[in-house]
Amino acid sequence: MKMFDRVFLDMDDVLNRFTMPALAHVGCPVSRYNFDKFPVECGYDIIRAANSFSGSEGDQFYDQERDQFFNRHEFWTLFGEDFWVNLPVSSEMIHFIDWTVTAVGLKNVYILTSATGAAGCLEGKRKWVMKNLGSNWLGRLITCKDKFVCANKHSILIDDSQANVDKFRDHGGHAIMVPRPWNPLRGNNAEKHVRCELLRMLRIDS
Repeated sequence: MKMFDRVFLDMDDVLNRFTMPALAHVGCPVSRYNFDKFPVECGYDIIRAANSFSGSEGDQFYDQERDQFFNRHEFWTLFGEDFWVNLPVSSEMIHFIDWTVTAVGLKNVYILTSATGAAGCLEGKRKWVMKNLGSNWLGRLITCKDKFVCANKHSILIDDSQANVDKFRDHGGHAIMVPRPWNPLRGNNAEKHVRCELLRMLRIDS
């Protein structure tokens, strides 16, 4: 029996570009297509990152255009369905898809993502999958906040969140962290790192 028979791919900032388009969407002076201006000191906290551009502090997002504060729940209401549908694909998406499908087969690769709970997010993500990957992938889309529930000794998670990676491993699964500015692997080439880690796991599997 093969050691690894299932792969779960994160969507936001793994298959798509999310963080920089999101910061641009709320008025931060950043490019949607590169990480050059991401405030690495903010880590995996998009509200803190957004506030860093206005000099605001605290747990609420300050919208300079509206001169209004939004708590963490209200923050996500700023992103409607169109935002999620039109997120650009990541530069690594096609490679991540190809490598994982080759490794375990299409029927064993899933997209594992969380939804914000705000109107339009879930449907927007479904439409993004349809638009960029096709109808065959709609049935492979799983929305779940606690990704570790999918962990077992035969599964691999590919994700950019250190917390998700750590919890998946803690619950018996295997995980590959995608290097991004908000995690400890910042500065590494994401495509090269994921490929090397996947090949390493598959060699163990053979």
